[in-house]
Amino acid sequence: MDAIINPLFLEVNPIYFFVGFIVLAVAFMIFVDYHQPKETAKKIKKELVDFFKEREKTIKISDSHNKIFDFSFSLNETSYVFKIITVPASSEIVVQNKTSWQLNYGGGKRPGKTFPFKKPLPDINPFVLFEPRTKNVKYKKILIVYPNAHNLLKWVNESEMVIMDAKTHAYGIKVIRYPDLLEHFDLL
Repeated sequence: MDAIINPLFLEVNPIYFFVGFIVLAVAFMIFVDYHQPKETAKKIKKELVDFFKEREKTIKISDSHNKIFDFSFSLNETSYVFKIITVPASSEIVVQNKTSWQLNYGGGKRPGKTFPFKKPLPDINPFVLFEPRTKNVKYKKILIVYPNAHNLLKWVNESEMVIMDAKTHAYGIKVIRYPDLLEHFDLL
């Protein structure tokens, strides 16, 4: 009895491999777009709680129910509202005006290297225009650049830019790099 052994994988249509690859790519994109920002926010919130615990102050962090900001907390009658944006390692953020923010990236870490890719940041517009419902509460809006950026720049006029740090603000928003957040929190 001569049986012809025909493995199953030889009969599989190549389209199934393509469909499987597409499904894996979509699953990876969902992970990067939804899970990773939540983990980043959780990490930053934990570090803030630990930071204030060391200073013998307790804070209660509230998650945002809308996409305008990520989380907030109150301390000493001031409400702090946080938005986290994730940027590539070698990048810079340029604030052109109140509602026009731009991410420049792809330049490498060498000094003097230009950033060939530019991308507008429209997700920041609702945060910039956000005003709390209660007018009698003092609040501060803080934009955390995660993990880091080369430069945080703001156009002052048509020919002059300034480098932003923890002391400066862009239209009522303190823009700070993630590594500098706890070190310069008192300046916010």
